[in-house]
Amino acid sequence: MSPVQVTCPGCGAPIELKIGSALVVVCPFCQSLVARGDRSVENLGKVAAIADSQSPLSIGTSGRFRGRPFELVG
Repeated sequence: MSPVQVTCPGCGAPIELKIGSALVVVCPFCQSLVARGDRSVENLGKVAAIADSQSPLSIGTSGRFRGRPFELVG
């Protein structure tokens, strides 16, 4: 599926949902939790800071596993 563009209801920043079926995303600008409905988006409030886990996996990491491409999106 192609990415879906929405506008953050908290700050007005553009947000890209990388998977068309994603229902929620955190705004990278104001850290609001944004829920996508069938006709509009809704601000569900702020999210807490996430502790650094020192994991080698992070959002945006891409590669191949068993011959299939992947990208971590959330």
